Amino acid sequence: MRLNNVDLEKVGKTMEEIRADPSKAIRTVQIEGYWMTEERSCGPVEYQFVATCRSERGSFTLEVDSPGFMGGGGNRPGPMHYCLVGMASCFLSTLVGVASERGIKLKTAEVRASCELDFRKPLGLGDHPIVRNVRFDLR
Repeated sequence: MRLNNVDLEKVGKTMEEIRADPSKAIRTVQIEGYWMTEERSCGPVEYQFVATCRSERGSFTLEVDSPGFMGGGGNRPGPMHYCLVGMASCFLSTLVGVASERGIKLKTAEVRASCELDFRKPLGLGDHPIVRNVRFDLR
């Protein structure tokens, strides 16, 4: 049965497997990536970092670029965009998963994630925390 785009039968099976063997609760997630140096490219590129992510059904490429004021071109999402996507999607998938397991049908599930970045430390101009005021607004 699916509820809120969650396959509850698969989740139930996973829970049974973990109850029988708690070591199955531990999964490793990894990416592989590289910086686009001049030696790697055959000409101008519109991004600085490339990562490959593997899922159960395939491999996906993510391109990352820093904002212009940090030496990139601002042509792709920056590193913190991907951090916010990861945190927001993890948070919302947990919320929707728990709601689904409890039989609660959701009409919508939306999140806006934001944070403030202080660039003094990466620019060598201070020792202030880089990330602050991480916020999730649910709708």
